[in-house]
Amino acid sequence: MVTYDDFLQSCYDLADDMSAGNQAFLIRMGNTAYRRAMRYFGRQFEERTKTTTTVAGQQYYQLPIDYAFGKSFKTLVGAYSYPTVEVLSQTEWDELNRITTLSNTRPTRHYIRLNAGIGGDEVGFWPTPSASGDPITFVYEAVPSDVLQPATLGMTGSLSNASNLLNDSASTFTPLLIGRYFCIQPPYGDGQYYKVTQYVSSTQLGLQNYYEGPTFTTEPYGIYDLFGIAEEAQMVPVYYAMWHFYLMRRNKDLADYYKEMHDEEMKKCRDNEVAKSHDNIISRRGGDNGAFLDYPPWFPSNGITPS
Repeated sequence: MVTYDDFLQSCYDLADDMSAGNQAFLIRMGNTAYRRAMRYFGRQFEERTKTTTTVAGQQYYQLPIDYAFGKSFKTLVGAYSYPTVEVLSQTEWDELNRITTLSNTRPTRHYIRLNAGIGGDEVGFWPTPSASGDPITFVYEAVPSDVLQPATLGMTGSLSNASNLLNDSASTFTPLLIGRYFCIQPPYGDGQYYKVTQYVSSTQLGLQNYYEGPTFTTEPYGIYDLFGIAEEAQMVPVYYAMWHFYLMRRNKDLADYYKEMHDEEMKKCRDNEVAKSHDNIISRRGGDNGAFLDYPPWFPSNGITPS
């Protein structure tokens, strides 16, 4: 994996120039490439789940500031969780909403109303929820945060096999470590990168995955900032940064060379990602006939359980 420090070192090795101004430019280009790659591959690497509640008579609800792509929306009414189907055009949405007084406790459709900027996106539900307090859960792919932090090294801690709780008695953990990655190298650990997703206390962090390496105590480890894309794509930000670095230097030959390297890596990694799942959303393929079912055929459309 290419950490923030590895990215800078790779750029330095290729450019042989790491002045303060160039370093800032390369970091900016690297993070731009990161976002482009996440959009190209699909941001399943940054999938998140959030919940809000309905308000009687309120049709539109603000989406999270980091919202990028919606994967599923569902409303819990009583004991049943009902998915909604996305309306794909403003015309269809307007047609549904011709009767402005229509409401129901169970929405069946949703429509994403974009702000065309940063944040401010909304999701609308139809029919308009008629009751307050029903949980709305949505799964979405998020815009990744910039990779900007040098590695935190020199710490010693403990972690058991099959546990996701990293312990360190030095009391140095802070909530700012969420989103970064823990790694302990062989022979002490398995050398894999585990995403930090929970701040438990100043002495304990929660990891996204259960640790699969050998149990260790008081051994050295690191917390790293890295580009959260597939391992095969880790050099994409480096090539993109070098491509634009040499464009800035007006060196067309080297700019074209790194652009070609970047484009080839993007294509190769895209092919690898598509092959990981048959899911049309993950692989970014359309349905077999372009149609999507509202509910499974055996599920009554009015949501009433068959007798």
